[in-house]
Amino acid sequence: MSAAISKSEIVVVVGAGIVGFAKGRALLERGHQVSFTDSSSARCDDLMSRGFACEKIVTLSAESSLVFVCVPTPASSSGYDFAILRESLEYLGRQLSMSETRHVIVVCSTLAPRATDG
Repeated sequence: MSAAISKSEIVVVVGAGIVGFAKGRALLERGHQVSFTDSSSARCDDLMSRGFACEKIVTLSAESSLVFVCVPTPASSSGYDFAILRESLEYLGRQLSMSETRHVIVVCSTLAPRATDG
């Protein structure tokens, strides 16, 4: 891994399911400040009872942060359903437009080739 994160970063993981939790936990183990966000109150309660920071709504810090978007993109015979991803990114876009700080958004959800074009 040549492009490692060089210092302790503020990390927000949007979607605390299997993928998001694994990513966030790995970053925590490497010394980063990680908070999870999940729309499920039960999931946040579970994570908080285990000592992890979790909120139902994304809150961007006043400092720069890395935001990993790990929300479901369910597949069907007609393709992927990007509704949850689209809603998450639109919300983040509104948050970014009000922030004076730069944040890096990393999409970790399954995307079809060229899905982000245009």
